[in-house]
Amino acid sequence: MTKSLIINPPFLEPHRPPISCAILAEILRLEGHDILVKDINIGIFHRMSADLFHNFQVRYTTAPDAEVTAELEKMIALEMEQIDLSSYDWILLSCFSFWNVGAIRLICEMIRPKTKARIVVGGPGIEYEKFGATLHKEGLCDYFIYGEAELALPELLHGNEDYPGINGRPPEQIIDIEPLPLPNYGYFNLPKYDWLLDAPDVFIYGSRGCVRKCTFCDVEAYWPKYRWRSGQSLANEMIANYEKYGIKNFFFADSLVNGNLKEFKVMCELLANYKEGLFRWGSYAIVRPKAAHPAGLFDVIKASGGRFWSIGVETGVDRIRFEMDKKFTNEDIDWHLEQSQRIGLQNNFLNIPTWPSETLEEHLEYVNMFKRWQPYAVDGTIYGIRMSNTLGIINTSRLAKEQGNAFEFEKFNMDQLNEGFQWTMSQSWYNEKNPTLTHREKFRRTLALYEAAIEYNWPLSNSLQVINELHSTLLNWQKIQPNILPRKRIISIEKLK
Repeated sequence: MTKSLIINPPFLEPHRPPISCAILAEILRLEGHDILVKDINIGIFHRMSADLFHNFQVRYTTAPDAEVTAELEKMIALEMEQIDLSSYDWILLSCFSFWNVGAIRLICEMIRPKTKARIVVGGPGIEYEKFGATLHKEGLCDYFIYGEAELALPELLHGNEDYPGINGRPPEQIIDIEPLPLPNYGYFNLPKYDWLLDAPDVFIYGSRGCVRKCTFCDVEAYWPKYRWRSGQSLANEMIANYEKYGIKNFFFADSLVNGNLKEFKVMCELLANYKEGLFRWGSYAIVRPKAAHPAGLFDVIKASGGRFWSIGVETGVDRIRFEMDKKFTNEDIDWHLEQSQRIGLQNNFLNIPTWPSETLEEHLEYVNMFKRWQPYAVDGTIYGIRMSNTLGIINTSRLAKEQGNAFEFEKFNMDQLNEGFQWTMSQSWYNEKNPTLTHREKFRRTLALYEAAIEYNWPLSNSLQVINELHSTLLNWQKIQPNILPRKRIISIEKLK
């Protein structure tokens, strides 16, 4: 029997098994393989406290040095020492984002001399700085797959190396995702994960792509066409996981759970009818106007088990939100929060602190957001806000195509930058049409938003991790512009606890 090893690298959240590896496991099971899934990420998580894990993640992914790289390499080796690499025919590594590329390189360098297995790396992260192609050129992997693997991987296993998406060939989107293999969590030790609730929860997906085309986002580049599964199919999957594994808690990995409102409502009704109050699920979602999300739909969401939503509010300014192509207003958020409070739906705000065209007056309007929705933050309807440390422009986003018009990047000398400053490059934008928004002012506005959140008692999601990310970013910038730090802007760590 063909033996295959699936590796999940650091760093990802430690709360659930990775859905990408669960899908790979089911693909290989259907091919008749003997499978081992090795989640190095959760293994490293258990080698330290949660705070140390997140701090280590920030250090390695923002400004890696020799010390932190050596420590990570040591922990990866400890995680892999019990595995006989020579016994495997295929080794697959999942690269979810650019945060994983450094760890995947370490893993490939470690396992390549110890095995004759064919090594495959895949996922959205392999396009970062042509990472997949670089690994292949250096002989650290045999194949890299960009795009959806449900069809490409079986073709590769059967010897078709010319299939779309393999080794640099342009991928083709799968149009009908309904019949694709579903994630198989039978290969994971569920109790090992750091549950957010009182029992295990797992990822599920109901769509790929996004109905919105937010200018700062790169989902459209990876999945140009929005596709969805039926509400019946989703309900069946959740019920099957409950009946087989006792799993009642789920988190949707979709860009938006409510992208297709018709199928979303079908799913909610079926779950409620199976047993109201049995399931609990969370998701990313979009705020919609009252006409699209009436009170009755919120009632069905509650009955189906909807409890936690992460919503991309992005800013407190309607004009900027529409420039982002978000297409909802503060009044729509008022309605969403009012109904969320009524049914007990908790919301995590996802926000960007600055925008190339933002004026000082709009920044002040943004700051006022925290006062406007303070009652919802105090009573737990808003259970957190996650703000990036400043806008980083992703090179595959539509916003990036506005370079020369909406913004320009600083032209750093390459000897000013190392691997730890690559994200700093994406944050180095400026807008000649908005000259008061200097780099120093961008960070002043960012800190002002954090201070307003603290003043109005908004809980900061992953507060210590976020502050450490901000601190690391500012340290990177200080090496380039020593006067970047705004004066008298100090956030007390005690206020975050």
